[in-house]
Amino acid sequence: MQKSSSQRFSFSTWRRFVTIAKPLFFSADRFKALGLLVLLFTLSMSVTRLSVWMSEIAGSYMNALTERKSEEFYRSIRWFAVAVLCTTPVVVMYRYTEEKFALLWRRFLAQYYITRYFSHRSYYRINLERSLDNPDQRIADEIRNFAGTSISFFLILLNSVINLSAWSYVLWRVSPTLSATSFVYAFLGSLGTMLIGRRLVSLNFAQQKKEADFRYRLVQIRDNSESVALYRGEDKEATQILYRLRDALHNLNMLIGWNRNLGFFTRSYEYFKAVVPVLIVAPLYFTEQTNFGALTQATIAFAWVLDALSLIVSQFERLSAFAATIARVGALSEELDKGDRYCVWPRENPTWITIGTDSKLVLDHLTVMTPNRQRTLISGLNLTVDAGQHLLITGASGVGKTSLFRAIAGLWTDGQGIIKRPDLDSLVFLPQTPYMLLGTFRQQLLYSTRGASISDAQLTEVLERVRLGELLARIGGFDAEMDWLNVLSLGEQQRIAFARLLLAKPRIAFLDEATTALDLEDEKYLYGLLQESGQSYVSIGHRASLVSYHDLHLELLADGKWKLV
Repeated sequence: MQKSSSQRFSFSTWRRFVTIAKPLFFSADRFKALGLLVLLFTLSMSVTRLSVWMSEIAGSYMNALTERKSEEFYRSIRWFAVAVLCTTPVVVMYRYTEEKFALLWRRFLAQYYITRYFSHRSYYRINLERSLDNPDQRIADEIRNFAGTSISFFLILLNSVINLSAWSYVLWRVSPTLSATSFVYAFLGSLGTMLIGRRLVSLNFAQQKKEADFRYRLVQIRDNSESVALYRGEDKEATQILYRLRDALHNLNMLIGWNRNLGFFTRSYEYFKAVVPVLIVAPLYFTEQTNFGALTQATIAFAWVLDALSLIVSQFERLSAFAATIARVGALSEELDKGDRYCVWPRENPTWITIGTDSKLVLDHLTVMTPNRQRTLISGLNLTVDAGQHLLITGASGVGKTSLFRAIAGLWTDGQGIIKRPDLDSLVFLPQTPYMLLGTFRQQLLYSTRGASISDAQLTEVLERVRLGELLARIGGFDAEMDWLNVLSLGEQQRIAFARLLLAKPRIAFLDEATTALDLEDEKYLYGLLQESGQSYVSIGHRASLVSYHDLHLELLADGKWKLV
């Protein structure tokens, strides 16, 4: 892990940064983004010029103070007040514009990556393959950090260039020796910082992963609190969470230690920075070759020039954390890039399952394998389900029943052969445990519906048909929002899944043990509704009662064998 992170920082950080950053400047928001950058550049120039002006005034009133010229002193103070009145709104607007740009960038990046995350079902593939840890955290947190830190570093770099050009001239006028010293001092400080702090890059990368793992485990407990309580698994869950906490704190402890080591160097560097210009200009002042105001201005100018040259020293801790952020967002981007290839190349390769379109379901010499292709689940399956026919799939646990559904849905490509079926928009899949989204009851019912306008009267009629007519009054109407997973029983959830099916009116419905929480009478009634609709459906189930609701019976056996009745 450490070596990999260091390589990212050394060789691919800039490439990944460009890959992440450039979509904004080719999007519809590019003109707004460029306008804000131009405004930031203008404000940065203004802030620097006003700072130089204030330093000149400071030198003037310090000279007047040492020479006891009260009239000149108060005149300089009045000019200083004017400078403050001019500088304050510019500095405030500069900060405001920076935050607005970071907001624009974060909004664009979040929308961009969320869209890509759901394209080609990348979210499903990433979770199935475990190819990337915590993609949710990368989208929610790392993108926010990337946007804010990127614009912050851009402005720091921009200000450093502007300050260097503006203050170098001031410093050179006071002392060419002091000007040369600033460059040497900054170079030595940057070199020392890089040598001492390079370990921080890998530690920051690891810390972000460990913190995300810790948060994910806590969220998992919240989402499965009832199951944990029923199993009385509190001790085991607490042990797992505390283990992840210890892992994160152990890495954080090392991070703190290396920050301490770096702090010994950088803090000494900062303290000596205040003394160096005085040591060099003081002899000129003692020999009366310069005045006290020039000494004051030289100290200010040296600090500005050294700040401009000491980016690595002053920002290395943030830079190391930012490198880790770029690595994590960059890895997410590269993983999402596989989406297009994942959807296209299996169709062109005869050693993978090919999906075509047809008005009926056709499985032609279909072989389904495990994702690692080490075991064959189903071998050479030939099957046709004509319009209006009903197929029941049975078999022992682990023989590949649900895997066959996934292959038909295009989620599973390991294997070979051909699957033909209607377009996915005209198919509906019902899992054993229906998905209850966070939203209104209306959204629950319409989750499987594509584009159709459905009235409240139609929704009410469908609820009556699936024997949930009393539920509407209980929850308070279609626009009620609740924790549906806990408010509704599993049987009610399965009936809502059937309501979705009736509203969506698919050409073929796929039911994966979708009536396990219902009694036999309700099961018979709901399957009767499907038969009345005239649509085809394919069921997975173990109950013997299901046979009577189907025309065909496919029994999956061990070692890839199968039997069609």
